Amino acid sequence: LEDSLQPMPIFDLHELERGCRPGARPLLDACGALGAFQLHVPEGLAIKNHEVFRLTQCFLELPEAQKERFALDADAAARGLAPSGYQAQGLLGSAYNQHRSGLVYQGREPALPGLLLPCAGTAPLSFAAVVSSWREGVWQLAEQLLRVLELELVQVLSEVRTCFSSAQASSPKSSFFGQGAAWDVISQSQFQIKAMHPMPLHADAEAAIRLPLHQDPSLLSLLFHASTEPPGQGLEVLEDATGRFVQPSLSG
Repeated sequence: LEDSLQPMPIFDLHELERGCRPGARPLLDACGALGAFQLHVPEGLAIKNHEVFRLTQCFLELPEAQKERFALDADAAARGLAPSGYQAQGLLGSAYNQHRSGLVYQGREPALPGLLLPCAGTAPLSFAAVVSSWREGVWQLAEQLLRVLELELVQVLSEVRTCFSSAQASSPKSSFFGQGAAWDVISQSQFQIKAMHPMPLHADAEAAIRLPLHQDPSLLSLLFHASTEPPGQGLEVLEDATGRFVQPSLSG
């Protein structure tokens, strides 16, 4: 496996915005070469990630009957609606969630409204309030990422020679991706917070594959790992040059 590890580039979006150079397109190059890249997560968002993961774990440890009070409508998609709420193990497509359970919610919909979680001896916390603050940070990161990609695309498509011209063509104040904009990544976003469950490992299997090959339908997927043991989070990507699935080397 070590021979198949591929380095996954890691970027600081603030540095990319400040250090934009004519002809430079590191994000687009990473998308074309590997299809994925890593980002330095702002410290404030990293703290909120930890808090949301901690509260989600507290929720998932509740008795199933209590969690079912917040169950999503598994038949919503058939009616053209997006399901939100608690997804029990095996729901919403058994192939993808056979070994996962967690939470799904759309845009600004409240996450588990009314739920107070006392965990690890702390005072009860409103899960909806914590998640609301967290996803604002996620949206800010997504908008910044798309803004940098927009700058790179402007240079490629318009053959812009200076970053100053690119910034004028793509001002953060008139982003295409903010709420109510042409490509609204906020109102149309979906959040999933999932936990993996153990699965039996066959005698001749080298590893447990708990999530099968799939392609997200979204323009952009941001993946935050709760695992602290890189590169053990399990992500694999298809390498176009060889047609093989390889495990990228992650920073953690």
